[in-house]
Amino acid sequence: MKLSLKILSEAEKLRIHGDSLKILGEIGVKFMTDNYNEIRPSFTSLIHSSKHIQNELHHPDEVPFLIEGLAAILGSEDAVKQRKIFSVCYCTIPPLSHDRDMCDAYLELVKFHVPALQGGH
Repeated sequence: MKLSLKILSEAEKLRIHGDSLKILGEIGVKFMTDNYNEIRPSFTSLIHSSKHIQNELHHPDEVPFLIEGLAAILGSEDAVKQRKIFSVCYCTIPPLSHDRDMCDAYLELVKFHVPALQGGH
């Protein structure tokens, strides 16, 4: 099932009321993954605000889910590329090394023009 703003909003309402399993069965398994739990706060913030949101991704498997959710909220993948309402923060891991999965996820986000803030320790 393709994500939509309605599905994201309903999932959040049910989560707040403790009845998220009801809609999880309807939407699909991907909502029950850690990926959704990491990205859900960003979707919630974007649904209820017009402000820019920044978060992290931890694995390339999260990218399609993120882009699908952003497209549902903004209206299309083109809007995701144009609006730049979501960005990620990338930090190296001491001693100045990179997390392979996070780096791969962010390289995948380049296709969607998602800005990345470079931080460091």
